[in-house]
Amino acid sequence: MQLNNRGGSMGIPEELIKAQEKQKLKNAAKDKVVKEVDPFEDDEETTAKDSTQNDTPTQEKDGYEKVGAEDILERLGIEFTEEDMQAMIYKGCVEKDIVVIKGHLVAKMRTLTEEEYRTVDSLLTEEAKEKNMSVNGYNARKSVLILCFGVTHLAGKEISKKKPATEDGQVDLEALALQRAQVFAKMGGAVVDKLIETHGALSVAVNMVVRDPESLLKNS
Repeated sequence: MQLNNRGGSMGIPEELIKAQEKQKLKNAAKDKVVKEVDPFEDDEETTAKDSTQNDTPTQEKDGYEKVGAEDILERLGIEFTEEDMQAMIYKGCVEKDIVVIKGHLVAKMRTLTEEEYRTVDSLLTEEAKEKNMSVNGYNARKSVLILCFGVTHLAGKEISKKKPATEDGQVDLEALALQRAQVFAKMGGAVVDKLIETHGALSVAVNMVVRDPESLLKNS
């Protein structure tokens, strides 16, 4: 199945990738300012410096669109709460019902755990050994495999009701991913692209909140 390779290897739109990078730079700049401030500095001097800094052009002043975690979450029609942060810390993922195609398709999406990302890498490594894959083909396959863990329900129906298990009774993650991949392989390419893009946006937004919770969560 041919997929549009928009936004890099995870199918994440360029504007979201740039937004995440800008957030990292913003956090680094904030840390630098905190470290450089002299606690014994004269208040009048500090006020003068702050006044000068406020004259520096900003995205808002220059008319550029500011894309942050809150903006992305709003576009997705979801919220990130304190409970979601606790789920990220102690359960390893956040799960949300998201409208993918308005009026037609709702998907239950979740962020991936480190174990699931490692499983995706393992499957890609094995497939690359067995098949000649172009860069675009590799990236498209990676996006679909990520989707296999990132989407659990479509239109209220679970994609894999019977999950394959290992000999010790644990869920066989590799077999589960390949099982779900067969479902996505039969779907329209445009729909799969939209699922990849939406899940990528969710992942970017959650990463941004975890890096800078003060921007969104009241208790941080």
